[in-house]
Amino acid sequence: MDSQAELRQGLHKMVEQVKDMSILKAVYVILDREKQHEEGEDFYDTLHPKLQASIERGLTQIEKGQTVPHEEVRKSYEKWLK
Repeated sequence: MDSQAELRQGLHKMVEQVKDMSILKAVYVILDREKQHEEGEDFYDTLHPKLQASIERGLTQIEKGQTVPHEEVRKSYEKWLK
C-alpha cells in the first residue's frame, strides 16, 4: 500500500470483517490512545494514581540501584519456565 488513503481503506475492510470482539476492543484501545496522544494527553496521566505511585517507586529504586538482574530472576524461576 502506497498511500495513507489506501492503508485506511485496507484497515477499514479488515475491521469490518473481524468477528472476534477481543480484537476489535484491542484495535479500539490502540486508536483511542493514539487520539489521546495527538490531543496532547499523556498516557501516564490517564493511569490510576496508585499505579502512577507504583511506577514512581520503581523508578526511584532503579536510580538507587535497587534492582535484580533479569538473568538472576530467571534462575530463581527456572523450574516454572521449562
